Amino acid sequence: MVQTRYGNIVYYAANVAYEYTVSGTEYNCDRVSRKRDNRLTKFEAEQIAELYPSDNIVNVSYDPGDPSIAVLEPGAARVGIWPLCIGIIVVGVGLLLAGSAVYEVVTHALLRRRLNKARTHQDSDRK
Repeated sequence: MVQTRYGNIVYYAANVAYEYTVSGTEYNCDRVSRKRDNRLTKFEAEQIAELYPSDNIVNVSYDPGDPSIAVLEPGAARVGIWPLCIGIIVVGVGLLLAGSAVYEVVTHALLRRRLNKARTHQDSDRK
């Protein structure tokens, strides 16, 4: 297991390396997935290391356009929930601001209409 320190934060990476052959060319890689494999908790790194013990035969997924790019767990990179939460908050604040602006415009228009009606009514009373 590899340990990396960024200030007070400690990240771990499982020490997983594999070899594979494509069209007679041998490649070496250490990527498990498209997720950042070097920024895991100790528990996550231990789980990955248990899944891929040394001298084990594994299925490798590689980029047909560039076979040197490979992973053991294909699929989209998993993104944490924080970007989603931040997006929801930003959209919510935007909707609140837009709603507030619409409320102000409508309220102003209604007040203007009432004032115009009152003025028209006063003018007709004067005649």
